[in-house]
Amino acid sequence: MRLIVCIKIVPEFQDMRFDRETNTLIRENVRQVINPADNTALEIAVNLKNKWGGKVCVVSMGTEKAGSVLHYAAACGADELYLISDKKFAGSDTYATATVLAAAIKHLGDYDLILCGRRAMDGETGQVGPELSVMLDVPCLTNIVDIQKHRDDTMLCTRLVEDGFEETELTLPALITVCEGKNLTCVPSISGLRRAKNIPLNRLSNAELKLDPASVGLKGSLTRVKRVYSYFGAGRKCIKTTDPVKGSMTIAQEILRCRQHET
Repeated sequence: MRLIVCIKIVPEFQDMRFDRETNTLIRENVRQVINPADNTALEIAVNLKNKWGGKVCVVSMGTEKAGSVLHYAAACGADELYLISDKKFAGSDTYATATVLAAAIKHLGDYDLILCGRRAMDGETGQVGPELSVMLDVPCLTNIVDIQKHRDDTMLCTRLVEDGFEETELTLPALITVCEGKNLTCVPSISGLRRAKNIPLNRLSNAELKLDPASVGLKGSLTRVKRVYSYFGAGRKCIKTTDPVKGSMTIAQEILRCRQHET
């Protein structure tokens, strides 16, 4: 079984700062960590490998600084590391990022399952995984909390939904997005750290992926962040009512109050 885990390197939460002119995160001179949901995806992939055999390949798009963080994944049990780095990819939104990741995964060849975090804590969009599945033309399940091998060509997945959990059988090859919050057991050991030293960091640039520069980076991004601001208003109150008309009016008034505060 070949498992590909897409990992995003993000600034540690308490170090997150925005450039108010460009409306982008400041990533220089801050501690970088693996996005929490992606870390859980890595754990599930390593557990599947240990249980059923195979190989875990970790793919990340970012700068050279992400290399040291990727070796953490190797210490946790990853077998191959790929850093996708090129100035042409800078400023990519979710669509352009998915375009790059899709090209990289096609470059790597066959796979059984792709695992992504359900969202990145620096963007909170939850879009890259589903977009990637469409570009690769494979089925996708979101908000997975547990996954088991059912048969050679299917996986039995437990999925978080609004009113509880549901179990779904997924035909491979496929892509899943994984919820954060699971108690992590995938942490580096002494033997894992020694093993990681022997796993090379493979680099991919647009020289290998051969993407049209107009389809990636800022030029290929379909969205623009126009404004970033902090909201310090009073917290919303939870109001219980059995009258749907009264409840709808209360919600409308709350939305209006927040919009007035923003302006």
